[in-house]
Parts: sequence; C-alpha cells; structure tokens
Amino acid sequence: MSNIYYFILIPMVYIAFAIFLSGIIFRTIQIAISPKRKASPKIFPGKKPYWLIAFYDSFIMPAVKKHNLRRTQIR
Repeated sequence: MSNIYYFILIPMVYIAFAIFLSGIIFRTIQIAISPKRKASPKIFPGKKPYWLIAFYDSFIMPAVKKHNLRRTQIR
C-alpha cells in the first residue's frame, strides 16, 4: 500500500508537471509559427473596452443612480 501512495505523491506529481510544461511549450510554438492574420477593416466604430464597462457598472452604479433620480422627481 505504501508503494501506491509513494507513486501517487512523488512521481505522478512530476509527471503531471512535465506534461503541463510540455503542453504550454507546444501551444506557444504552435501559436508562434501560425500564419499571421490580416486585420479586417472595421465598418462600425470600435466598442469600448469591456473592463471599462465593468468598472462603470461596478462603481458608478447607473441603475441605483437612475432609481434615486426617478424617486426624487416624484416628490
């Protein structure tokens, strides 16, 4: 039983790490040698970056602002 635990804890960890690194290296090489893609001309203007939209929604809270504005106009 201790041989099984030894195999799971020691060599399997190194094997998994080696497979992980070889996969990363393989994918990096595959991306590096792939043909470059030409940029297509944009017909419509570009969108704002998603992180900027997420920042706006998170910290400015437009829904709360809209709700409070509507509530103050009713009174």
